[in-house]
Amino acid sequence: MFNGNGRTRSANDNDKYQFNARLQFAPNGDPKYSESDFDSKDKPLWAIAGGFEVNDLKNTTTSVDSKRTIFAVDGVFKYKGISLFGEAFFRELDPEPAAPGAAVTTFNSDGYHFQAGYLFGKQTWELAFRYASWDPSDLVSGNDRTEVGGALNYFYNKHNLKVQADFRQLEDKAKDTKSQEVRVQAQFIF
Repeated sequence: MFNGNGRTRSANDNDKYQFNARLQFAPNGDPKYSESDFDSKDKPLWAIAGGFEVNDLKNTTTSVDSKRTIFAVDGVFKYKGISLFGEAFFRELDPEPAAPGAAVTTFNSDGYHFQAGYLFGKQTWELAFRYASWDPSDLVSGNDRTEVGGALNYFYNKHNLKVQADFRQLEDKAKDTKSQEVRVQAQFIF
């Protein structure tokens, strides 16, 4: 249970709160849900989970807000350098009226993603692939957004010191646009 107003708010003028729950089954140990397989040694690590969230922001701020209800499922598999991740979420948004008595239509905004990686070269290099899709509103046809991408990662000291390079294509069907993006980033944790 959380303050329904969200982060960086010290006052709690939304007494409806945000409720979250998640249940995970991991029979062979903790797969740690981090990208890359640094964790499996002699057996596959895998987990499946389901989650739920509800946060009712109606009539709590000066903006037009909504009640958000989300059901989600996710899974992870890691073994001998292979890492697979996937998640799907099913979100219902129930907006408050923009004005008293105005019509309101509840809508769904669902999405999913899948990511696969292979760690090789004494656990220093990784190739990865990602696909994701999101429908901002099921009331509008043809407005899905997708992401397709690949990555090459170099790990000097696992996630504590690494360089990641990826290329992805983002498609917004509502705007009929495709954009490409190349990113290179380094991470140093001490």
